[in-house]
Amino acid sequence: MTARSMIPDLPTGARAGQKLRLRGRGLPGQPPGDQFVLLKIVLPPDSPAARQLFEQMKREVPFDPRAEFGQ
Repeated sequence: MTARSMIPDLPTGARAGQKLRLRGRGLPGQPPGDQFVLLKIVLPPDSPAARQLFEQMKREVPFDPRAEFGQ
């Protein structure tokens, strides 16, 4: 089972270190147990090529992760 099949949608604003509860996805039984998942965010290694790709994505994909905070 992959992580993607276990968690259909991560909640908006999910962050590293956050614990998620997957109801009914733990140990089998009556009722089935819950599974707890600890999120770990893994970033790619820093390199000139990676930075160039990040800058290209910044130009071409309009995304502001702080837009909802109304800065």
